[in-house]
Amino acid sequence: MSKSFISLSPVVLSVGAFACGGTKAADLDAPTTPTADAVRLDARLDAAPMLPDATPANRGSLLFDGAGDFAQIPGTAAISTLAEVTVEAWVKPMGAGTTRTAILEKPLTRGSQFQLYRENDARLFGEVWGTGSGTNPSTSNQAKLAIGTWSHIALTYRLNTLAIYVNGTLVGSSPTAEMSTALNDLLVGKGVDNTASFHGAIDELRIWNVARTQTQLQQDRSELLQGNEANLVGYWTFDEGSGDQIHDKTVGNNTGRLGADAGPDSSDPTWSTDKPF
Repeated sequence: MSKSFISLSPVVLSVGAFACGGTKAADLDAPTTPTADAVRLDARLDAAPMLPDATPANRGSLLFDGAGDFAQIPGTAAISTLAEVTVEAWVKPMGAGTTRTAILEKPLTRGSQFQLYRENDARLFGEVWGTGSGTNPSTSNQAKLAIGTWSHIALTYRLNTLAIYVNGTLVGSSPTAEMSTALNDLLVGKGVDNTASFHGAIDELRIWNVARTQTQLQQDRSELLQGNEANLVGYWTFDEGSGDQIHDKTVGNNTGRLGADAGPDSSDPTWSTDKPF
């Protein structure tokens, strides 16, 4: 299995071999074994009751401490069995970190169906994994995600092309193999592929079963959705403000939860009133 991997660039990207050094390549290619976090969450949701949530009075976001906080969403077919995809969210990094930090990951047995993460030099990276061969574009230090600033990020995949956007602007694209699929949970704020936990706020997580255009991303990124928009298969606003659940506003009603266990635990992110718009 091989992966495609893209980084930010304000110009046309050249395709070539991965150039970040032998150690980095070894880390990226090392087989990974899913942790308990990657086991399908829906089975565990059935086994353990969750705390009731308060009706949200105000909009907000989730704040991750960078020391193990995460949220998880069941990997249902609606967000897993996809021929093309758009994944988007607003993020506000609060620390540089010493290594790459996962913003979100949909893990496979090895690698990721899709993943967005931030390097310690602030560059945003996106990747998908497939069963065929893939190529890697050159890297750039441009369009970094600034600490303490909200940025809208998006990953799209269609017809063997992977692209990433920051604030509605295309900043990287790469030819890639087909995207593999799996029913593993979607992890928010952490990953299982040699990444650290994210330190910062995340809001307005959306998954579409189409590759949205740049115009569509620009038009909707600062707008609240209804949840019934065409091709929208997952929408978590993180506006609950309390409790242990994060609710999907689409008809899929794909409820996720905070942390590793039902009820409060040390890996729960914090409810925040901070928001990007």
